[in-house]
Amino acid sequence: MRWSEVLDGRGQCLEQSVAQGSASVALAGVAHKIKLEPEELNFGVVFIGNSREREVTIKNEGTTTITLETPNTTLANPSYFSIVLAQNPLVLGPGQSGKVSVRFTATVSGTYAETARLLAGTLSLEIPLLAAAMHREGYIQAAIDAYNAIVQIGG
Repeated sequence: MRWSEVLDGRGQCLEQSVAQGSASVALAGVAHKIKLEPEELNFGVVFIGNSREREVTIKNEGTTTITLETPNTTLANPSYFSIVLAQNPLVLGPGQSGKVSVRFTATVSGTYAETARLLAGTLSLEIPLLAAAMHREGYIQAAIDAYNAIVQIGG
């Protein structure tokens, strides 16, 4: 009797055969599994007229190659946030990682919550973005006010 196994590179059995015939089993594993690290980007306080860039690592933990692209309508406020891919599209094979940069440019005081989107075929990856923009003088005044409040309550 002859016995052989066909493996998928991770030791997962795809097919077993014996001399009298063969038996097939479904591929074990997840075709599309993508991990983001970190899961959100927080830019903190950025002074008006400045920019800050943060990176997210995208790891393909699935069993197939994925192609990531930035859609035209990825951000509601593209004047504040922008996505920077080293390659567009970014192609990641199984087990590969890539980095995506997002830049926040502070032009108007306020707080900003946005979602960056990347497309992997029909799958949409969402990266929550948080930032605040302030004038330097406003930031200093807020810090002084916070300090005075702590002193007044005995902290």
